[in-house]
Amino acid sequence: MRIRSLPAILAATLVTGVSVSSEAQSNLDFLVSQLNQRAGQFAAGMTLFGPVQTGRLRTRRQKQFNFVLNGGQCYKVIGVGDATVQDLDLFVRVRNQTVAEDTATDNFPVVSFCPAVTTRVTVRVLMFAGQGEFALGIFNGNGNGGVVPPPVVSAVDPNALVQRLASVASRNAAGFFALGNPTVGSLQQNASRSISVPLSQGLCYKFIAVGGAGVQDLDIHVNVNGGRVAEDTATDDFPVASYCAPTNQVASVQVFMYRGTGGFAYQTFQSNSGRPTVVVQPVVQGGGDFLANRMREISSRYASGRSPVSPLLRGNLSTSATQDFSVSLQSGHCYTVVGVGEPSVSDLDMFLFDQNGTQIAQDQATDNFPIVQVCPSVPGSYRVQVKMYSGYGQFGLQVFGN
Repeated sequence: MRIRSLPAILAATLVTGVSVSSEAQSNLDFLVSQLNQRAGQFAAGMTLFGPVQTGRLRTRRQKQFNFVLNGGQCYKVIGVGDATVQDLDLFVRVRNQTVAEDTATDNFPVVSFCPAVTTRVTVRVLMFAGQGEFALGIFNGNGNGGVVPPPVVSAVDPNALVQRLASVASRNAAGFFALGNPTVGSLQQNASRSISVPLSQGLCYKFIAVGGAGVQDLDIHVNVNGGRVAEDTATDDFPVASYCAPTNQVASVQVFMYRGTGGFAYQTFQSNSGRPTVVVQPVVQGGGDFLANRMREISSRYASGRSPVSPLLRGNLSTSATQDFSVSLQSGHCYTVVGVGEPSVSDLDMFLFDQNGTQIAQDQATDNFPIVQVCPSVPGSYRVQVKMYSGYGQFGLQVFGN
């Protein structure tokens, strides 16, 4: 089973769209100071390679960053945690193989890596003990001793941002109409901007934001009465969150700059009626059926030796939206539940719940073919929830058993 743990993000609400709170700025200054100190100790004579990455993690949660490192050079990857971080670990991976790691019991892991050729690497940051904020820097070559420069806010082009917002909305909010004018502003890394949005009972909403130059990862969190009702925390700069209001409510929509610095544009879109229809239908066999062909391909690899015990069910979801299915499973048998998405689906996740509503299996890997396996001890109806973590479009779901 392929599992991705997602970090919970806590960010201070800004009075303006361009500066962080005094507490957040103080913590950022502390992390930069600590990173400079460790760089002077472990990467003397080296230069910062790319921007400093920051984040917040709970115990045993992790976050991954992707980099392309030049061949024939040596690199130091340094992480530092704030005062509440007890044990922070680092892993450098190439094609799913760990090539360097630091799992010492401290909050300042350091690893070295010298690729022979230009290589794409994944740096995994693991909060082994404690919780809080961290900073990550990569250093190479000779230069200013690894001194971290202050963050710079990229120039904002409002017209370009609004045009891009309209383009993203045309793909993800078809049939919805815009409420009011777009909100345009600038954010530094780990800063946020909150917008209050009144919601009407029985109507559905799309909350969409886009980033400009310098923005690497922009997220959206939607809160109602202090609780999270929708979010998009995919690693991209165009978050889309969906929510249907059961009553008249006021939502607090937080646009959060998880990584990067620059401009953003945000707008709320409302449906004309109630919850959008999600199509679920049996598979129509045929050579041109992409989902059916994809299901045959994936099931032959991950459900080999098992036969279909359900028809291929289909849906069509936007980013962050979910749909539940009910499947009948027997005790004494083992099952593989396979999901597949069309090319526009970047990341599809799946969760399996028993009759008591307890989650018993999940697949949150970053791919568009989630797979869960279960051997139930109690027969009955089980709930399968499919979530469009990133991307949009049609997906298929089928159960295979022995």
